[in-house]
Amino acid sequence: MRKDNYQKWKTDGTLESKLKLIKELAGRSCGMGVIASELGMAENSLYALRKKYKDVDKAYEDGRNLLKKMIY
Repeated sequence: MRKDNYQKWKTDGTLESKLKLIKELAGRSCGMGVIASELGMAENSLYALRKKYKDVDKAYEDGRNLLKKMIY
């Protein structure tokens, strides 16, 4: 079975930095397309990772919540 990006990040030790980047970009009001591009993947792949892995979704949501706190 082919590894997805999440599994590759976990294997090569970059998972935490990728999650941090997702959170940071989401907190800057970047959309999924921009975030996916920065990660070197397709937008649909990022949506799939968010659906499959809770920590990817949490990183995105945490970033969006930080943005909301700054706005309100």
